[in-house]
Amino acid sequence: MGGITFPFATFFSRRATRAAFLLAIGLSIAWAANQLTAESASAQVGIPPVADLGGPYFIEEGSTGALDGTGSSDADGTVDLYEWDLDNDGVFGETGIDADNGDETGPTPTFDATLLDGPVAYPISLRVTDNDGDTDEVSDIVAVTNVAVADAGGPYNVAEGGSVVLNGSSDDPAPADTVEYAWDFNDDGVFDDATGADPTFSAAGLDGPSSVTVELQVTDDDGGIATSSAVVNITNVGPSVTVIGDSVTEGEIATVAVGFTDPSPTDEHSATIEWGDGTGIQILGPILSPVEVTHTYSSPGVFSVTATVMDNDGDVGDDTANVQVASATPDIVQVVNSTGDDGDLSLLD
Repeated sequence: MGGITFPFATFFSRRATRAAFLLAIGLSIAWAANQLTAESASAQVGIPPVADLGGPYFIEEGSTGALDGTGSSDADGTVDLYEWDLDNDGVFGETGIDADNGDETGPTPTFDATLLDGPVAYPISLRVTDNDGDTDEVSDIVAVTNVAVADAGGPYNVAEGGSVVLNGSSDDPAPADTVEYAWDFNDDGVFDDATGADPTFSAAGLDGPSSVTVELQVTDDDGGIATSSAVVNITNVGPSVTVIGDSVTEGEIATVAVGFTDPSPTDEHSATIEWGDGTGIQILGPILSPVEVTHTYSSPGVFSVTATVMDNDGDVGDDTANVQVASATPDIVQVVNSTGDDGDLSLLD
């Protein structure tokens, strides 16, 4: 009987009647049977596994993250099967198109938050099965965090005094998110200079060549905020020049008016005047607009006067006008009368 003794039978065999002896034998057999049942049950009942899904997990919306169930254990055997429920549908171990947030098998699956909108605490569960067929389940959450995205575009180029349309964007990973755009054009840290993704930046009053930094702030409907900056390159523009000529008699002083505009309020200017009579180039500067310059012509004719204005950044503008110079000596003509006789001499002015 596997080493099991019968204490009742031994006692009664020495001191009792046959009936008592038989009773002792029966009691001993019943006791032995109970002992064998208890030992067999103890040998057959295993220790269940313990599921451990790891964590805590923080995964940005629109991205993926690895889970780790390798902390699961089995005291009297091995963990042979890992089944997850990652889409909170109560079904464990789904794969393929049925697994909305990634395949749900193996000890280290990947949680897919591509289509999820954070912030949200998303429930997940793990069920493990050991080599004896025993199971254990555990549940927790994946914290899907919100993400805001801003892109100010650029770099941009604009002439001083001009304007350029900016091209901001926000590739928010959550399909359901809506966003608002605000811009800081003057680097004061306050996003109150423009709204919308495509505002117009004006370079009026700015001096080129130079560059400024503009910053975009994007706020999504979950309260997430992201910023991005871009450089706007401002190119210099030469002055725009207007010349007004004159009409004089030779020997008189001709006055030419030179006017110019420059989109930069800080530029300084100089000028050269070419009078068109071979006398060379007259240099002026610094000058303010308008300016009058004078010249005396020694002979009659029509002279082309060119004024070239240069700013302190090296860019120029020019214009040309005519100065008409009449002769100081009148023409003498003889007037013939109708009889054919010579008439008086007359002076033609």
